[in-house]
Amino acid sequence: MANNGKFWTDEELRRLQNDWQCRPADMTGNKFSELWAEEHNRTKTAVWLKLRSSPWYSYIPTSEYQRWNNPPMMEGDAFVLLDAHIPFHHAEFISKCLDLCKHWKIGQMILGGDALDFHAFAEFPPNFEDNERGLIDSKSRESLVKFADTLKPKDRERMLGILADAETESGNVGEEIRESRKILKALEEHFENILWIMGNHEQRVTRLLRRVLDVQSVSRLMGTDSPKWTVSPYYMATLTSAGTPWRIEHPINSGKGSSKKLSSKFLTNIIMGHNHHFSITTDPSGTFYAIEPGMGGDEERMGYVQQRDNAADKHMVGAIIIRDGKPTPLNRFTDWEMLK
Repeated sequence: MANNGKFWTDEELRRLQNDWQCRPADMTGNKFSELWAEEHNRTKTAVWLKLRSSPWYSYIPTSEYQRWNNPPMMEGDAFVLLDAHIPFHHAEFISKCLDLCKHWKIGQMILGGDALDFHAFAEFPPNFEDNERGLIDSKSRESLVKFADTLKPKDRERMLGILADAETESGNVGEEIRESRKILKALEEHFENILWIMGNHEQRVTRLLRRVLDVQSVSRLMGTDSPKWTVSPYYMATLTSAGTPWRIEHPINSGKGSSKKLSSKFLTNIIMGHNHHFSITTDPSGTFYAIEPGMGGDEERMGYVQQRDNAADKHMVGAIIIRDGKPTPLNRFTDWEMLK
């Protein structure tokens, strides 16, 4: 017989609240009351009235989707290199930067997006098939997708083997990956910690595979899965040096003045990549730096820049060291011997 008494025990109320908040999202209060009453020896009316009078009746189930509110952070001094576009990087410039980092004992590095160019991933024929030209075919593409879903270290060489002889409209995929891995390993030798955030060129891999390839898989593919590396799906990171915060950005918007807008929006010092320009200014209040340090890529090795003229500003080679909270820009104007 259903319990029609006046009183609800504390245990009953806790169970009712928990069951209500954990109910299927499409279950109505009327249906819930009916089922709960039958299971707990209460009348449907009693359950319904108790629900309606409870402060948690209007509870909306919490979203099960991830919050993207935890970008990576680094503490201490660091060398910040944006838009390196490996393997089309400016080796001479980066080598000078590494030499200075050695003299200054800078043990950390941030790769601020577009660390790799992935040029060979940029263009594929619509059907992925062209036997006469040796382009990547549908069978190879299907193999890539399958590997991407379950990529483990042991699969890395197998995947590279598939790519080794595959060519795209933009070049040989396997060759570019092998060359890029060499440079990343060379960078690894100079630093104890390397943080790699994403850029639009890293997403060329995801477009090829027609699905989101998690950063751990990209990391294993590129040989950056040692403890020294942190590879993040975020396009920004925070560096705190001597108590001074810096936000490293590879934003969607990259026009002139974007770094000033970002520093005003987030009320912090900004180092921004993506546009390959060099400028040092502040937000409108004069409180925060807004720096666009240039790029680590070699413009003369980038066919899309050199083969056709445009009216945009020249791309500038550059990087930056944050030491004791202060920025030191590095570019073609740098007196390297004086800094050392």
